[in-house]
Amino acid sequence: MEVIPNSSVKVGYLVSAVFSISLHSKDVNILRQIKSYFNEVGSLSVNSKINKCFYRVKSIDEIVNNIIPHFDKYPLKSRKNADYVLWKNIANIINLKGHLNNHGFQEILNNKATLNRGLNEKLSKAFPFSQPVPRPSVPEITNFDPYWIAGFTTGEGCFRIRTYKNSKRTLGHTISLQFILTQHSIDSQLISRVKDYLGCGHFRVYSENRPACEMRVNDIKSIVDIIIPLFQEYHILGVKALDFADFCKAAEIVKTGAHNSQEGSDQILAIKVGMNKGRLDPSHQISAEPCIEESGSFYVYNHNHTVLYYQTTNLSELTEDLEIKRYNLLRCLDKGTVYYTKFTFSRSLIPEAKHHLISLGELKALMLNVRLKRNK
Repeated sequence: MEVIPNSSVKVGYLVSAVFSISLHSKDVNILRQIKSYFNEVGSLSVNSKINKCFYRVKSIDEIVNNIIPHFDKYPLKSRKNADYVLWKNIANIINLKGHLNNHGFQEILNNKATLNRGLNEKLSKAFPFSQPVPRPSVPEITNFDPYWIAGFTTGEGCFRIRTYKNSKRTLGHTISLQFILTQHSIDSQLISRVKDYLGCGHFRVYSENRPACEMRVNDIKSIVDIIIPLFQEYHILGVKALDFADFCKAAEIVKTGAHNSQEGSDQILAIKVGMNKGRLDPSHQISAEPCIEESGSFYVYNHNHTVLYYQTTNLSELTEDLEIKRYNLLRCLDKGTVYYTKFTFSRSLIPEAKHHLISLGELKALMLNVRLKRNK
């Protein structure tokens, strides 16, 4: 919520309840979907300087009629649920015009004193007699919905590939695949319950110097048998869906033991480079130069770049497996030419594109079907 000094108001401050979600700018499409879900209320903005995008709802009518009913129906499971109750109290006071008189304004401050980080230094000095309300209790977590797990992982999870030096290994290193969920330590019960729900992994709370907790799955059997099937059925959204797709490719290599060979290790390390922060690094984006780099990530879209079909770091998958002439593929990458009027290739991840990721075999069959129709 916002409390801004304003001498033209009786209580001396303008007060507003604000609902806000921020993500990396690469995931702006997720915020567009959320805005659409809430009947297009609120505003969407992108700050390219800090690579952040924001969805905000400030209208009290829109908050009362759209935001609050949703979270009343689908309660938050983390400790943030307590902050939601406090924020809702403030929104209801504002909706009843209570923020325009001294009593209602003080009631808002008492709630804000407990909400999130509390009153800032200026408000604390201006209103030293504010009495923080008791923090609402959070309902005990008794069950999970797999769609909630997928949504929570989209926002808070990580699919990671790690390498560790190991002189006992022929290649001099060990490769580890890891699925991780991290939260502030106040939500340690939540993360522990997620671990129990999944039936795999390890849970730990960090030291007092780092108030955080995590659950981590790093054994390949649990990853292949539990984690991957879960998210193949209940989908991750946004850029993280591409990280999950790469994670699955690496898991297939590890599952067969091929990661212990030089070729398999090189394939996994090539996947690792383009994941997570590597995928978001501007240096991995398409160059304006006509010369096409043959390393990094390649994306296959439909004819107008609105649907993402496939992503790879292996150019030969596109030229050899899909039977596309190298010259034609590089021309499509350079000029943006549409291939067989149905497909486009790019070095850039387009945030607005819907993710309809398919296997290489499915993509090959789709292209073959288009070719057969064209040749009739």
